[in-house]
Amino acid sequence: MRQVANVVRWLNENVGAIQAISSLAVAILTVFLVSFTRRYVKRTGEALEITRDQLRLLEHQVKEEARALALSREQFEQEWKPDLRIAFMGHSRETQAFAKVANLAKPSALVTGIRVIVEGGEQCDMAVYPQSELILGGMAVEIPVQRELIRYRQTKSCSTAIRQEAKMKISFTYYCAGRTLETDWYSCSASFCDEFS
Repeated sequence: MRQVANVVRWLNENVGAIQAISSLAVAILTVFLVSFTRRYVKRTGEALEITRDQLRLLEHQVKEEARALALSREQFEQEWKPDLRIAFMGHSRETQAFAKVANLAKPSALVTGIRVIVEGGEQCDMAVYPQSELILGGMAVEIPVQRELIRYRQTKSCSTAIRQEAKMKISFTYYCAGRTLETDWYSCSASFCDEFS
């Protein structure tokens, strides 16, 4: 018991020293805490900057992938987009008058009709004749058109005044990739003999 009384008395006598030591200890701990907090803030800032850089890089990658996807989609659509064209008109003994038609797309095209009109004629002067010709993708075929030109001359000669020679335009209707489409108009000169009329 005596020892406890001695310790209590010593503490009472040195209260100021004890408060000074505890204040000093708190100050030292505060300095350490401030130092560690500063390091933590610095490391957190560096981690945040690294995360921002990663985010910028990820955004850049996403934009590049979006561009690549758009380009791939455009190339795919271009390859599979229907594209039938009249390359030229010709005349031979076997097929008479013909149109060389090229399918510049990958999917096959089914020609369903031929449209004929006199150059400068009205829309009402146009005639459409059924046709059935399959043109595979990337291929070109000769389609006979003489019969249709003669039929057009016979039926439209009164209204369009087609005589021995006429400037005409033809176009094909076709079915490709689930759609019904038309080629651009192709201008040509047609010569008719009276024996065909």
